[in-house]
Amino acid sequence: MKYAREVIGLMASFPGRPFRMKNLVEYVDPGATGRERLRIRVAIGRVLQMLRESGHIDVGPTRLSRGRFATYTWTRDES
Repeated sequence: MKYAREVIGLMASFPGRPFRMKNLVEYVDPGATGRERLRIRVAIGRVLQMLRESGHIDVGPTRLSRGRFATYTWTRDES
């Protein structure tokens, strides 16, 4: 999957630290704007979905409301 290496590398380096989608997109391509930024966000969303299904990350809060955002936290130690 595209950007899987970057997302896993960043999140696994800081287990327990919550990341926002914004943090992940800026890490992958700090200069992306507009459609490129949306394309990156969708691709990262797919990576995060697979990581969540495999049990590597936790997503919180589960209920989003106005002014809140989801956070993604690496939970599994791969060593």
